[in-house]
Amino acid sequence: MLLLSVDEMFERLAYDRTEDLEKGIERALRTATQVLRSDLRMDFDRVTGVRDVFRIDRTNFVQAPVGSRTSRFFDTQGRAFFSDLPLLHVKLMLGMGLVDPDLTGGVEVFAASLPAHLDDPSFRRDLANFSDGLSHLMFDYEEGVVAIDGLFLDAMYVGVTYDAGLFVNSDDVYEGVPEWLRELAFLRATVLIDADPVLRTENQVRLDKDTTAQQIRAILGSHIRYRPEAVKPFARG
Repeated sequence: MLLLSVDEMFERLAYDRTEDLEKGIERALRTATQVLRSDLRMDFDRVTGVRDVFRIDRTNFVQAPVGSRTSRFFDTQGRAFFSDLPLLHVKLMLGMGLVDPDLTGGVEVFAASLPAHLDDPSFRRDLANFSDGLSHLMFDYEEGVVAIDGLFLDAMYVGVTYDAGLFVNSDDVYEGVPEWLRELAFLRATVLIDADPVLRTENQVRLDKDTTAQQIRAILGSHIRYRPEAVKPFARG
């Protein structure tokens, strides 16, 4: 699959179109997609109804950088009580980025004392629609991170169900690609084209390698899926 169409590459590069060059640019775009998948630690293929399961204990929580709300605590039986401790939070790194916020009903986040209880409405707690009327969840849909604020879940399991990834059109090009990712694909493919003497054309302007490398690093630095402080899932359903 491609993050950018061959037609757009030709348009932006202003190359004379030939069959050989068209095939070469398509190869460069496919390679760029694979390289970015690795660089960003992000899969682009569409998945639906994925559930990541996390185990959370008191060691995962840190004091929130802002806010003065007190935390609501849970024990292992799911009983809740308030504490006068400062607002605590924990971050969960989902297995995928590019999470779809338009999943019917939204991204579902449940907590329970056992993984098997995440499927039982009698035992699980819906953290997205909590009874105190406060908002305890924050989402970074692009990076695939869920932050839980003001709920202290000790020795509890959290299941997050979501859709993620991009659809593919009939030309094998991903749809709905964020602009920054399209630009990364263009820059990566341009580097590959510039390095291949077979793809060079008479009207090609040679690439400024240093500037292009700086642009790639800057975009990657802002979007790579790297949150060492976040809890990682131990199971996917």
